Amino acid sequence: MGLSSIPHIYDDKELKYEEVVEILTKAANGKIQGTEKTDGLNLFLGYKDGQPRAARNNTEISSGGLNAEEFADREFQADQHIKEVFRAAFNAFSNVVSHLNEEQIKILFGTNVNTFLNCEILSGKTNVITYDTQVILIHRSGHKEFNTATGKVESVREDRQKAIAILIDNFNDVLSQMLEGTEFKVQQDKVENLPALEDQSALANTLQRLQQAGLKEGMTINDYLFNKIKSYVKETLPVLNEETTFEVAKKIAGIKGADSITVLKSYVSQNPKFVQELQDLIKRKEQIVDEVMFPIEDAIHDFTVEVLSKLQSQFVQDRERSTEVIKQELAKKVKELQNYNGPNKDKIHNKLKKQLLKLKHIDNISNPTEGFVFNYNNKMYKFTGNFAPVNQIRNMKINQETDTSGASSMNFNLKENKAGIALFPGSFRPPHKGHLELIKKALPKYSKVVVLISQPEKHTRSDITAEQSKQIFDQYTKGLPVETRMCNNSSPYVEAADMIKNGEGSVVLTSDKEPTKFDKFNFPKEVVHADYNISAGQMRDILSSDKSREEKKAELLGYIPEETNVEVVMNILMSDKQPISIQEIFSILDNMPLKENVSTNNLKMEDIFGILDEISGMAAGAAEVTPMLTSKPQRKKKKTRTYTLEEIINMSNNYLKESKND
Repeated sequence: MGLSSIPHIYDDKELKYEEVVEILTKAANGKIQGTEKTDGLNLFLGYKDGQPRAARNNTEISSGGLNAEEFADREFQADQHIKEVFRAAFNAFSNVVSHLNEEQIKILFGTNVNTFLNCEILSGKTNVITYDTQVILIHRSGHKEFNTATGKVESVREDRQKAIAILIDNFNDVLSQMLEGTEFKVQQDKVENLPALEDQSALANTLQRLQQAGLKEGMTINDYLFNKIKSYVKETLPVLNEETTFEVAKKIAGIKGADSITVLKSYVSQNPKFVQELQDLIKRKEQIVDEVMFPIEDAIHDFTVEVLSKLQSQFVQDRERSTEVIKQELAKKVKELQNYNGPNKDKIHNKLKKQLLKLKHIDNISNPTEGFVFNYNNKMYKFTGNFAPVNQIRNMKINQETDTSGASSMNFNLKENKAGIALFPGSFRPPHKGHLELIKKALPKYSKVVVLISQPEKHTRSDITAEQSKQIFDQYTKGLPVETRMCNNSSPYVEAADMIKNGEGSVVLTSDKEPTKFDKFNFPKEVVHADYNISAGQMRDILSSDKSREEKKAELLGYIPEETNVEVVMNILMSDKQPISIQEIFSILDNMPLKENVSTNNLKMEDIFGILDEISGMAAGAAEVTPMLTSKPQRKKKKTRTYTLEEIINMSNNYLKESKND
């Protein structure tokens, strides 16, 4: 769980066939070194202001973590047992930190004491596997720190991670003495080699299956995926020409730069039947990718089951008992899902079928180990064996209720059973906590919210860009099922209408302050009550004022969610207000469209500053020249203003005259 973001090798679509073969061959021969992947509770542990700190996410890390009192008061989306496990582990960590000297604290938590160690709490049964020991497991990688210069939470440098690992390794015996008689032990991941396969036929069989599926020498997994999808599109819609087939395959495969659905439909717009068939095909893109990737995933999965079969967990003493518990719980869950007959029945059963196909048989569960984590070419990967399908099935939770008529109704706590995807279009220049509140109120009803940020040809309301708005939304919505997009269309409302029409969204969110905002668009909407009486315009007024940065920051506190670091937002909003160098000035002048041949070598310094000041203030020229002073890419304008040498000299003279008058 603590390293859950690490991919399987088939998730890395840039891996080449030869690299996949090398990884599998090393694993089969016991030449892959790594650590056991455990099934505990992730927790980041740090130290600040002389106190131990804990954090569960980047937001808490950026704010310096929670002290003992704050952590005790923290709300967890879990039962009481999990809360008690977290708190007992934090107390044990506090005990350890109290015995560290100043030099050890600097190595572990950084010179600025802003490093958080990536840890995992193992205690009994908190997920799938039942552990026999209570351990705070400190991982050898994945540590994080808050960079005050960038305002971002970043990964700790590799050399520092190694230094931390060495210190903890040398400290292990002392740690054991410190925690003798307490609930928890503290230790670090044990580095070990995967046991070699006794029978190498599993490797040969896996490589044969990969080649039979179509993954061959010289190909990346992405090449395999694209080629298979392209063939599928050709068979399904043979009417499409080669270019359109290529673009549709890109769209389904999720390759960057693919045409929008609106553009794709225009290729076959002369025939409504083909438009509908194309739309239906793209709606099934996730299912198509799943089907295409399954032979690769299944072959590698079966291989990992073999190589993990001999791996002994250092935290499970009674292997047979723990395995039997997993089997019994899985059998009960599978029966429950198979008997389900409610909404989305086919989708649920298809997902169950896919996981059971990987598992093959319940008796194949023979090892209570989540998996193995290893490094290959400076990237981390994982093998998870049968833990992966077991965990997928286990997380398909059902609440069964009996109504007054005696009929049984089931409500799946699954993403797919919510009302669909809600769209939230707007300019958001910039986003504020009212926007986030609206999203949070909608999420219980919808599987995901997609924020659509406008990218108009001309910014008429502010200098804040769509990219800045997206960065801020990404900060606000960390950990939430929210996707932020910059629109392909100039209007986010037109894009929302297209997405709903194409089955990529089900409803548009709007505030009850503007309930009729989308009436001219014929799409369903969800009106959400807005608690905050604030606006983006008020934020723009603060940002454009002559006040100091600190005064602006203080005023913006009332507009930014409490869980978001205001300094991070300020850095994003002020990112384009950087000083300009002399070299950049000459570059700007060299790129100005002039009617006569002009060399910047002959311009005086006062001419340069006069030109820049005068031009940037002109209504006709501001749109063309001012954007050059920022580091952000701008849209190319259809009309450009050209200047004669005489005009440039006149503008500089005017500037100098005004300066003398001042």
